Amino acid sequence: IEPTGNVVMKKAVFTVETISAGQGEVLVYVEDPAGHPNNDKNRTYSVFYVPKVTGQHKVTVLFAGQHISKSPFEVDVGMAQGDSSKVTAQGPGLEPAGNIANKTTYFDVYTA
Repeated sequence: IEPTGNVVMKKAVFTVETISAGQGEVLVYVEDPAGHPNNDKNRTYSVFYVPKVTGQHKVTVLFAGQHISKSPFEVDVGMAQGDSSKVTAQGPGLEPAGNIANKTTYFDVYTA
């Protein structure tokens, strides 16, 4: 469970290892900063969740009804990075010819 580097709408993954713990059910709960549960409904040993909002999330991991060491985990979720492959720029200021020193030109950047 990474305390930093998580971003909104990007899958966060971690594994709960119980090899030496014996028999017991593993339960994982993820709450956003407002205390709302994450509804991914993933209750397996390999766990993923997709944070919907930024801020401090709480990840609770229980084994046989008891918190595992360091549970609940505080996980900071930041804003998702933009996708530069969806950004374009065009206009006379970017043309290979026709621009003149000390003369104003322009170009547009499209982000949607």
